Amino acid sequence: MSTTRLQRGFTLTEIMIVLAIVGIIAAFAYPSYVEQIRKTKRADAKIALQQIAQRQETHFIKNYTYADKLTALGFAADTIPSQENDYNITLSAATATSYTVQATPASSSAQAKDTTCAIFTLDQMGRKIAKDSSDTVTTDKCWR
Repeated sequence: MSTTRLQRGFTLTEIMIVLAIVGIIAAFAYPSYVEQIRKTKRADAKIALQQIAQRQETHFIKNYTYADKLTALGFAADTIPSQENDYNITLSAATATSYTVQATPASSSAQAKDTTCAIFTLDQMGRKIAKDSSDTVTTDKCWR
């Protein structure tokens, strides 16, 4: 009388192969995921800069001059956080006839690790500039 035992389940080798495949997929997918999150959060800076520009233009229409401080535009301070707190927004240069508003990553934000698009600027002419952490212009990559 021969007894055959019905085996169920996975072997250790099969489990190790599956784990290796999952690890390889994760190694490729995670960096892409992180980069997509950074790109999404860059929109926070762009939106904030455009909102400041809109307020500056409204101020100019009413007063025939641009505001030299964010407090003159109704903000509580001259450095304000973006809506999602990923960037700090400042007027980096402002005169009666021109302004440049700048967004830099907040030190407590994950965007502080975004070396490709470290600084966003927008001026009264609508010129959009982005720079990386080494001050190289990266506008084409960042202001899409």
